[in-house]
Amino acid sequence: MSLLYFDESLSAVYTNLGSQEQGLSSIEASARLKKFGPNEIHQKKKSAALKILLNQFKNFLLLILIIAAVVSLFVGEWYDFIGIIAIVTLTVILGFVQEYRAEKSVEALEKISAPYAIVVRDGIEKRVPARELVSGDIVILEEGSIVPADIRLIFESSLKSDESALTGESIQTKKSALQLKGIVHIADQSNMCFSSTIISYGKGKGIVVATGMQTEFGKIAQTIQ
Repeated sequence: MSLLYFDESLSAVYTNLGSQEQGLSSIEASARLKKFGPNEIHQKKKSAALKILLNQFKNFLLLILIIAAVVSLFVGEWYDFIGIIAIVTLTVILGFVQEYRAEKSVEALEKISAPYAIVVRDGIEKRVPARELVSGDIVILEEGSIVPADIRLIFESSLKSDESALTGESIQTKKSALQLKGIVHIADQSNMCFSSTIISYGKGKGIVVATGMQTEFGKIAQTIQ
């Protein structure tokens, strides 16, 4: 996880990730991709709107309310019946809207992922699909590019990034490759670049420390789901 790397020296990061300044070999990258899976946000199987609606009735407490409504109807307690049905209806609607929006939010996270990345493998810069990145890969970051994974910076030149989608802060974040110390909030981790944020200025190079669902955006997707 990326939070384990901002306070480590670069030599320790290389050692922990089994990598080096020349990057991974194509063989090693392929093996890691096969072992850990592609660098992408995984979404649970999409549900049809009707299925999402029906799922709301799997709530045990909701079923008890429905039974209570039926009993109230049979004994002629109309006010109780109407009140309970109103509560059930509101609960179902709110649950449906929440679950439906959650699915759409995860879809939105998938759409802002980087399609490609410039990576150093076998000592050579290559353009590869971002989904093929693995931990330990050395990635080149350029102005205007989408960060393809969570990355610890190795080198930067006037590098700034737009992390508003992750932190909510609209101010561009100035980056540095210097090691940090202590407990540092994500918004202040200046030696890290996070997946799906945008390089707004400058250039840099970094090592991938987390991919897919292990990235900060991946954790958000897990929480939403």
